[in-house]
Amino acid sequence: SLKYFKDPRLREKHLLNLKKQADREWRAIGEILSPTTNTKEMEKQMLKWRVKSQFFDKLLRNLRKASPPGTPRGVSLIVSSDRSLTVRFSEPEVTNGAIATRYKIEWSKEEHFTPEVGEFIMCDLRHKEYTIPDLDKGQKYF
Repeated sequence: SLKYFKDPRLREKHLLNLKKQADREWRAIGEILSPTTNTKEMEKQMLKWRVKSQFFDKLLRNLRKASPPGTPRGVSLIVSSDRSLTVRFSEPEVTNGAIATRYKIEWSKEEHFTPEVGEFIMCDLRHKEYTIPDLDKGQKYF
């Protein structure tokens, strides 16, 4: 479900549940192994669940270490016309090992961005610049 991708806490909880399930499965198989059972198939199943458990454990460790990159550097605002502004910026100095895949540019008539007037999601990161069109002449924007 998409909810796990939007909320990091739900993502971590979901991965924890998957890891617990994998741990229960491989331990349960290990408890019923005996010389009289078909051990080859049981050992395959046990290995499968153990590998899954290790995989979920690695995902959890990486999730807990992950953090977004820092804020963009060198942000400048240029008056492009009487109804537009151009925003320019550079990559963040601190990336925290993350790779920026997009930037969100937001603007508002209120300092606290409530309500937000507009936003633009920049996915083409070759040119870190965006011109905000159709602004009200003489209006203060944030």
